[in-house]
Amino acid sequence: MIKLLAIPLILLLTATSLSGQRLYRFYDPGDWVTYTNTRYVTSIAKGFFTVYFGTNGGILRYDINAEKWLAPFTVSDGLPDNRIRRLAVDRMTDEIWVETVRGGSYFNPTWDEWRDNQTFPTEKVQQPGIQPNDLPLLFPSDNFSFMPGGTLVDRNFMEYPITQMLRDDNEVVWMGLWGLGAARGDLRRDDLKILRFGLYDADIAFLDRDGEDFWFLGGSAGLPGTITHFDRSADHWEYFEPMREAGIVSDRFSAITHDDKSIWIGTDMGLVRLDKRSGSFRSYTQFEGIYGEQVNALLPIKNNLLIGTDQGVSVFDLARDSIYAANSPNMRGRPVYAFAFRDRIIYAGTPYGVFTLELGASQWRRLAPTSPDIRGAIYGMQIVDSLLYVAGDDGVVVVNLNDNSDKLYDRNTKFRNAELKTLLVHQGVIWVGGSGGLFRLNERTGNWYRYTTNDGLTSQRISALAGDGDYVWIGTDQGVTRFFWKVFNRSDWLE
Repeated sequence: MIKLLAIPLILLLTATSLSGQRLYRFYDPGDWVTYTNTRYVTSIAKGFFTVYFGTNGGILRYDINAEKWLAPFTVSDGLPDNRIRRLAVDRMTDEIWVETVRGGSYFNPTWDEWRDNQTFPTEKVQQPGIQPNDLPLLFPSDNFSFMPGGTLVDRNFMEYPITQMLRDDNEVVWMGLWGLGAARGDLRRDDLKILRFGLYDADIAFLDRDGEDFWFLGGSAGLPGTITHFDRSADHWEYFEPMREAGIVSDRFSAITHDDKSIWIGTDMGLVRLDKRSGSFRSYTQFEGIYGEQVNALLPIKNNLLIGTDQGVSVFDLARDSIYAANSPNMRGRPVYAFAFRDRIIYAGTPYGVFTLELGASQWRRLAPTSPDIRGAIYGMQIVDSLLYVAGDDGVVVVNLNDNSDKLYDRNTKFRNAELKTLLVHQGVIWVGGSGGLFRLNERTGNWYRYTTNDGLTSQRISALAGDGDYVWIGTDQGVTRFFWKVFNRSDWLE
């Protein structure tokens, strides 16, 4: 009889290291929720109404009665590490004991918190109750094939072996498929449902919120990546692997945005368009008229799409399905990293500050040429009312577009000399992120609060930000975190 595959410790140790537990200073459970790569299941346990999956990216929780995922447990909740070795659960009380690569922890459901615990109760580990060879022929969802012995095969002949199993009292088998994640097998109906959850890639380079749809581009630091789509209204996750999807020119992503009909993705080899209705991809490169190769910035304006590249600016006329360059001599050959738009004026962030172009004009002009505060590289930019917010080499600058006056928050004194790569102005609050964590301005005090892994971030290397009502989504090189920020009497707002 084939036994369940043992999980090699070396596979767990190759995962990106995470740094310790957060400090329970003033946050409530659920203020920080982190999603990461959880496609490698190392253990399964069942509570009263919940199934728990220990993974390479924390503990997943599946509500059996509601048939939906609950928020996962990760380092943002207090785990010492996301890489789970083994898991034990009390089936009546839902107390949880976990052993990670950085030590043990215990979850008390009464207090709703994790505490250090180095004594793992081996006697509470639940036995599988079934082996892969004992399974009948199951019929998986999502175009997978089930092979005897417990392996799923996709349409590209990639194999996903069953490494963990747990049979419950209702003839249901909960499974872990190595590389695919959690699954549920019904022995009475002979069907198998893939329970996708979380990111395909943990290293998020860019993210975009389109209503209830969230798009996450993997591959931070210019590495190859995949596309994760999360439909929050349907609680549905899906993945697109560029090498397996026709129409995606490259898997090295550099920008993302959306309009009513399409998702637009910048890459190092051009532009990718995902048609929302058909679900098909199409790429546009220099051969279709893009001036430059790497697409760094995208901004939809009416029936046009602004494209910022490593060589300047192009415009995609969507009505005519044509692309043309829009560069005067002072912009030609100059990289563009960010766009903003207001009152018929386009603003472009470059290595040498901000340049502007009025619609219908042909000459780009430098914004506020007498100011020393916005002559460095600009990586993030947003306009709210008459204020232009920029983040870059000099720090964060707020420009009054009515008179071109500005206020500088110096990078060295306010942000500990951190690289600032992304900016968000959400409900009047300024957020900026980069190599040193997440920073948020308190307008009342003028102070910038720095959020780190001690608060609940899964990493201090911030790559992307998106506003979502009372929440901010934070992309990092170790996952994406949803932060409940709007609690003004909490200590992070009082410091």
